[in-house]
Amino acid sequence: MSKSLGNTLLAHDLIQDQPGEVLRLALLSAHYRQPLDWTAHGVEQARKYLDRLYKILGDLKDVPAVDCGVPDGVMDALCDDLNTPMAMAAINDLTRTETDPARLKGGLLAIGHLLGLLQADPQEWLGYGVASGGDAAAIDALVQERQDAKKNKDFTRADEIRKTLEAQGIMIEDTPAGPKWKKA
Repeated sequence: MSKSLGNTLLAHDLIQDQPGEVLRLALLSAHYRQPLDWTAHGVEQARKYLDRLYKILGDLKDVPAVDCGVPDGVMDALCDDLNTPMAMAAINDLTRTETDPARLKGGLLAIGHLLGLLQADPQEWLGYGVASGGDAAAIDALVQERQDAKKNKDFTRADEIRKTLEAQGIMIEDTPAGPKWKKA
């Protein structure tokens, strides 16, 4: 990049399109000694990675976190010449191998605190129940009507409501705790 060529990217311009956490993770995806290949695809991958971590935290919202500190694999990677790509791999390993939900949540929160990630509320980050203006109440009413239709075994009406919401750009996710919706 060169300022004279006009192909520079400024943080205050980038933050208008993506949350700061996404940009931070995109920057952390490469080792500091290596050149950073900044692409829209890389930023999108960082967003998807954070979405996955926030989904895990959202699923663990009722689980009390155990204060276990930053997991050893992540800390070892960071102590090895600030190897952030290896730290991201250690985070992936943690999400796949940790069987204790309280330790998983505690570990993710400790990592997030250390790296400046996972600072938002998972439900807000993922966009569940968030709509512009007064749309949220109307959407909630339709989701409840869909639940009632399913309870009464009127699956045709339930499917009609789902299609109506999809046409409005609303995605419904059926969970064991009940349906959740978000903007698609």
